[in-house]
Amino acid sequence: MKIYTKIIALAICMVLGIVACQDYLDVPVNGVIVQDSYYEADKDVNAAILTAYDILTWNNVWDWGAPVFIKTLPSDEGTCGGSSPSDQAGYNTLDDYTYDSTNDKVSAFWNLNYFGVHRCNTVLDFVTPDTDFKARAIGEAHGLRAYYYLELVSHFGDVPLLTTTAITPEEYNQPRAASSDIYAQIESDLAAAIAALPEKSGYADSDKFRISKGTALGLLAKAQMNQGNYSGALTSVQTIVNSGEYALADDFASIFELDGEFGSGSMLEAVFTSEVGHNWGTNPWDLGLPGSTWESNMHIQLMGPREGVFGDAEDLGVIQGWGFNYPSPKLYDAYIAAGDDVRRLATVVSEEEYLAAGGTFTGDAHDYNGYIRLKYGSKPSESNEISIQQNYGTNWRLLRYADILLVGAEAAARTGDENTSRQYLNMVRTRAGLSDMMASGNDLLEAIINERFLELAFEGFRFQDMVRWGLAGDNFEGFEVGKHELFPIPNDEIARAPAMTQNPGW
Repeated sequence: MKIYTKIIALAICMVLGIVACQDYLDVPVNGVIVQDSYYEADKDVNAAILTAYDILTWNNVWDWGAPVFIKTLPSDEGTCGGSSPSDQAGYNTLDDYTYDSTNDKVSAFWNLNYFGVHRCNTVLDFVTPDTDFKARAIGEAHGLRAYYYLELVSHFGDVPLLTTTAITPEEYNQPRAASSDIYAQIESDLAAAIAALPEKSGYADSDKFRISKGTALGLLAKAQMNQGNYSGALTSVQTIVNSGEYALADDFASIFELDGEFGSGSMLEAVFTSEVGHNWGTNPWDLGLPGSTWESNMHIQLMGPREGVFGDAEDLGVIQGWGFNYPSPKLYDAYIAAGDDVRRLATVVSEEEYLAAGGTFTGDAHDYNGYIRLKYGSKPSESNEISIQQNYGTNWRLLRYADILLVGAEAAARTGDENTSRQYLNMVRTRAGLSDMMASGNDLLEAIINERFLELAFEGFRFQDMVRWGLAGDNFEGFEVGKHELFPIPNDEIARAPAMTQNPGW
């Protein structure tokens, strides 16, 4: 605005030939805040760091593009669904391994994470740690930047490494940095976060959404695991366990419900609300219209049993949605084989169980396999009466203590500490009502692999896990070894930055 005003003034001066207008051009424009001086008050720094968290909920900014769903679709946990293969084709092609570098969901995933990186960089560039709050905000920015880069490097491999907003136009054509450099930056950021942040118990209830020391350690453990640094990952997990800050919730089903938000095992959540009162209005896709914000989790509606085909199942607390994300028979059978009714009945039910709970099924649904998902289910208790479809406040659980325990179990097994491995594994199994696992050697690793399948279904980890273990080619129909381990770099990014190269096979 300031530049625009100067241009108008200069044009007037040129037309009138008034040289004295130079003095007018130097008058500051009222209402303009200079960026360098904005981040002086704690409240302004708080606003800045909240924008970095906000990116975690940007699931509908580029049409539909929820990272949790994008990361789930290529796995064997379920199928895409919808009305047909052309309904949200970007999601359907991810499920079928027919996507390419123009896939809009892959682009959304890339964009979301780089927007997150940029907002973290803004805090790190402009905030000075001259108060305790600012020092903590800087630690949060380091932790969030590590999260966003961990998402990028895990799914795209080598990616551009940007650690400042001070980029000149000549530097826009960024090449990809080696994955090792990205992981080095992630570990550096997490070390800074661990040093600056309080434990989870050090936050007031209103701040439980913020990254804590334990969150940063959990992300570090996952980054170390991805790199094959098993001893480092085990040390990080042991530090979390020994802190006493986390515990497994007694009721598995409650973890994913409103009452379970920020519970004893929660380490990071993407926060949505049912209180804003979203409704379609005259132009619901305009994010700027009052009453048409995207503060709710619309993907819960998207992933409910398809209306017109399924009826509400009142005994399960689930109502109709738009028919995406149906569970696979393989997942259901895994629960049955394990005798795991606790997690199965909170995650997936058969058609017979759905009908027995008061639901109805009146026809065929695209990609439907005979099973209905309950985890992240379309439950009216998670929404409000203004518009149940549009106002689900269900948080994505992005990092949980159970996940970290299983990371520790794997790391311990791979370093030969089988007692610790079984200890962590059986902590998770006990909560599920299962007996202790006493396996060793390769059988122990197989047990951990299966346990992650059962515990973390539909949370966006299975695809990455199976790629890391080298098992994706044998388990995911359509997966091409040497190609599908990584998402393609979005075609638009390569067009904008010729220095960018594409991943193998794309």
